[in-house]
Amino acid sequence: MEKTECIFISVVRDFVMYNKCITNNEYCKNFLHICIDNNKENLGIPTRYNQFLDSYDYEKPAWFIFCHEDWELKEDIARILHKINKHSIYGNIGTFCKKKKNQLYIYTRGHNISCNKDGSNKVDFGPRFCLKKELVDTVDCQCLIVHSDLIKKYHLRFDEHLQFHFYAEEFCIMASEKYNIPSYALSIDSIHYSFGTINEAFHDAVSYVKSKYSNCSHPYSAICDNTIIGNVNTIGYPKKEFWKYFLYQRKITKSGKEVIKIFKIPVYSKKISKF
Repeated sequence: MEKTECIFISVVRDFVMYNKCITNNEYCKNFLHICIDNNKENLGIPTRYNQFLDSYDYEKPAWFIFCHEDWELKEDIARILHKINKHSIYGNIGTFCKKKKNQLYIYTRGHNISCNKDGSNKVDFGPRFCLKKELVDTVDCQCLIVHSDLIKKYHLRFDEHLQFHFYAEEFCIMASEKYNIPSYALSIDSIHYSFGTINEAFHDAVSYVKSKYSNCSHPYSAICDNTIIGNVNTIGYPKKEFWKYFLYQRKITKSGKEVIKIFKIPVYSKKISKF
């Protein structure tokens, strides 16, 4: 198999977590790591990402993996990227919304495990068993993957008005609206040592993106806070898809047990020593 070139780009403030998830990760060791130290000058993540994009030599094609310092890859990503095309945007988890009888439903695509910084309280998000590639409206900012050829062709950039929230989602919407570039969730085994932060800054970022794309008749959903971007007067009001959360749930408890529930009823429980 021809070697797949990958570059991991992270804006870093917590170097302990970055070293654990990226630097010392066996699944990242054969690839280039771009570590952007954001401690001295805490610039917005889109600004940092754009600095990288502006300085890159596009005569050297590669997959760009923009990821958080606390996103840990748990499998060989080159095998996954080798099989997909370079004309789309990818992530490990995202959402897709669909209108049914004048009502919008939000579907989670892909899969993610989130937990505390110490690895406790592991919780599954999205279906555990999913297709290798599924169409989404947007991907979550913990991991956004795009090929350098696509960046070069359309001169894609992140919106620097956004600081630390919703920049990946905006990137997907922008690419779709301007250039008809689709986004997909990939089945990637990974752990995010965070549950995200829903605060005033997050809501400000969402409000900005909603205003920027207020005339879109096509709805765009996002995994955080059941968000819909577009003209809600024409596309309806969103509802979360409930069956994937209530029909089947799997989680790791703080006491170290794997628990599976069907319709919220525990049907399986096993003590585990290591996730």
